[in-house]
Amino acid sequence: MSSAAGHAPVGRRLEADPNKRGFHCDIVAEAFAKSELSSRWGIPWSGKGTVVRWDEVFVFPATDDPTRVEEFISRSMTEIINHLGLILHRIIEKGLIEISLDVEDVDLDLVGPRSRVDAINP
Repeated sequence: MSSAAGHAPVGRRLEADPNKRGFHCDIVAEAFAKSELSSRWGIPWSGKGTVVRWDEVFVFPATDDPTRVEEFISRSMTEIINHLGLILHRIIEKGLIEISLDVEDVDLDLVGPRSRVDAINP
């Protein structure tokens, strides 16, 4: 979901095809995008920006073992942060964007600590 100053919020949803042959994209309702963008993300909000949600993680470990779950989340966060830092290093270095990641436990309504993506200039 994204919002630009002076424009209505917009959003897209990318979902895996049920046959696992790709993805399909649909438009998120403006009211939903607005609601999500005004949620308590704890992000300094200037009225413009983008929030990317990753829901229904299929590779999430099927366990109640908190150690395995935490290892999965930690490993996934590290991989995402490193990938984004490498791929987007030029625009991060120029100060054109700031990227942060966090994890929300929707069952407990808890948000984890925010991790900043730093540029990784090869």
